[in-house]
Amino acid sequence: MSVFRQNVAGDKTGVNLQYAPKAASTVIVENRFLTRDAAGRLIPAEDTATSIVGVSVGRVTAADTDYAATSEIAYDEPREGDVFIVDVDDASTAGFVPGVSRALLESSGGATVKAAAPSGDDVATVVVKKVFTDTDQALVTVKTPTL
Repeated sequence: MSVFRQNVAGDKTGVNLQYAPKAASTVIVENRFLTRDAAGRLIPAEDTATSIVGVSVGRVTAADTDYAATSEIAYDEPREGDVFIVDVDDASTAGFVPGVSRALLESSGGATVKAAAPSGDDVATVVVKKVFTDTDQALVTVKTPTL
């Protein structure tokens, strides 16, 4: 399951590549949402993430020579209006319609969105633009974190 850029907002073109240090000794899979740890380093976004900073464009494995380092990696930073296609746990869920805010699915590795409304400790991080029930996917925009 992965996250892919669907289109780019307005007159912008292509991905918005940025670079930032990754957390040491952390596996990162390409095409997954990323967030930051307490030290500001990139880590995979899980359901407890309070914001999404971007989508990983590369992979970090335990076999990499810089796995234990905090070296910089590239990521695709969403701009306002950029749209991404994501997997959802059940696109046919009642109320999973354009305009709703949703959170990441627990333990999905930052790639799946929960179709049910946020509850408990969920943090709504994406806004649904379109739902594809036949493939359990949705077009979403990433919510801009409030500072």
